[in-house]
Amino acid sequence: MVPNHSDFCTSGLFNSCTFHPDDPHRPTLTPPTLKVKEGTSVSLKCSAPATCLFLPPNLTWTPGLGEAEETLQENQDKTKFKISVLNFTASHLHDGQEISCTAVYSKQNGSTESSVNTSLTAEITFAPQILSSSDCTRTVNQVKCSCEAIGNPAPSLQWTLDGFPVNHSDKFATSHDHRNGTNMTFITMSRTQCKDQFTLFCHSSNSLGSASQQILFLSLVAKTSAGSQGRVTLTVFIATIVPLLVLVCALLVLICALLYVIRAQKLHHTLPQNSDNTNSVATNQLLPSGEGNEIFYLGVRQFSILGTHQNK
Repeated sequence: MVPNHSDFCTSGLFNSCTFHPDDPHRPTLTPPTLKVKEGTSVSLKCSAPATCLFLPPNLTWTPGLGEAEETLQENQDKTKFKISVLNFTASHLHDGQEISCTAVYSKQNGSTESSVNTSLTAEITFAPQILSSSDCTRTVNQVKCSCEAIGNPAPSLQWTLDGFPVNHSDKFATSHDHRNGTNMTFITMSRTQCKDQFTLFCHSSNSLGSASQQILFLSLVAKTSAGSQGRVTLTVFIATIVPLLVLVCALLVLICALLYVIRAQKLHHTLPQNSDNTNSVATNQLLPSGEGNEIFYLGVRQFSILGTHQNK
């Protein structure tokens, strides 16, 4: 029978097995701080004393950013530690997150547990990103646009109209704000001061890079062009369908003509046969035995001329 872990620890079989106190030592994080650029491979090490080899602490990471590898390590002074190494790739999503390592110890009787943790706040530097929430709203009199961007270091924001920078003035009202790690800028324009066609861009930059996004393209000319394009499309449609209709009608006329010719040929072959039969009957009736009868045929019609005998 194999004794349980607490039996080993209480029996004194291992002189090096000492019990942890009710308030155990907190785990140690290496490195104690984390500041890296986005895309960097990161390895965080969490170590906690293993006062009893058969009851080592259970180490867990929060949040679970990647795979963790665990080992038991003995130092030169014979002290033993449970080691957990967390490996992950730094992302802008990790910026500002609290990463924590928790050590859970089981007491000698196995009935209760004690847990302690150590944490750090990740600082991930990354180039600006303009968020999809950037948009514009238009009313009869005004155009209001907002641009939101994230980045570390905090990025600067700039509006450009048709390639030219736009600042606060009588024609344009601009403002800036910062909320929950997001930089924002706003611009308000009067519709009466807008040209028939213009393009509004938002630009964001910091020491690691820059980003630009078209926020608005307004064109009154485009609406007129859209109507003209509709008329052009209709004209092209009519110009295409009319020749097709003419071709179909021509084919129908040709088919009717062919049918008429075929029928006429059939009648032409049938009528002479009927005429011969009629002629034979008529001849037998007209000249049963007489002499001097002369018969002329013209087409399907028959003429009989009876001669008169004169005595000489």
